[in-house]
Amino acid sequence: MKLNRWTTLLQGRDFRNATNANWDMLEKEAADLYLEIKKVLGIIDEKEAELYRYIITEDNQLRERMKSEDDALRNLIGDNKEELEIGLQHLDTELNNRVDNLIKSTPQPSEIMDARTDKDGKVYTVLRERLTALQIDAESKLRVFHSIDDIPKMKTNDWLMYESGAINDIQTFVNLDGDRYPLTFVKEVVAIPPRSALVFGNLGDSVFPVINAAKIRLSSKFSFGATYIYGVYVGEVTSFQTIVDGIIYSGGDPLPDGTFKIYVAGRVLSSSINVVVVAFSNGKEITRMQVFNNMMS
Repeated sequence: MKLNRWTTLLQGRDFRNATNANWDMLEKEAADLYLEIKKVLGIIDEKEAELYRYIITEDNQLRERMKSEDDALRNLIGDNKEELEIGLQHLDTELNNRVDNLIKSTPQPSEIMDARTDKDGKVYTVLRERLTALQIDAESKLRVFHSIDDIPKMKTNDWLMYESGAINDIQTFVNLDGDRYPLTFVKEVVAIPPRSALVFGNLGDSVFPVINAAKIRLSSKFSFGATYIYGVYVGEVTSFQTIVDGIIYSGGDPLPDGTFKIYVAGRVLSSSINVVVVAFSNGKEITRMQVFNNMMS
């Protein structure tokens, strides 16, 4: 039995066909060996063995014909892809025109007729055409968010306007090193009534692409020496670490309902001083939280 050898870098259909040919040879060899064993054991005679071989051969030939027809169909589609796409576009246009003509030929309420004209006087053929144009226009514009909890909802070029009551909040959120929350620019301005700061940021451009953002907090007070830390999260969190007085412990899984618990028995002791929970997304740190004894973080 001589199997195919990969003498060149085969790809796509060629690789599949050569691999299938190998399997066919292996299956035939295995079938012949199986039939010979059954003959030796007296389970079947030569006539029955020939019948089995015939069935196996016909099955392989049928699969080959199916594969050949499949390849021919794929090649036909590939060779005529451009013509098919043009034909589908024409069919789509024709169908839309027929629907539009059907709507136009049917008397419509005056309110619908009036709604086809926008404020600039442009008249659309049908109301659906104008609504589609409005939707495309709306989706192309940026949105403004005011809470860090909305960061996961933001799309490229959306804006976040975050008002902070303490400068530490800004440092925690913006992380001015631009690693966890990269902003196109950051600026502090005077606000009335006076605030510590007002941060404007535009997430997502070629220099600072949008990355995963998250927020975590405790769901209940944690007493140093307890078994678990319980909390909630927002964003694409995949794992946690707990840093206790400089010692790093891994563990804790985010649950689908937006909660998490971290096993810290024997790690966070009643005598511990500095406890930090760090959230990761696919191995990259995205946020962290200081945990205090018997206090909500």
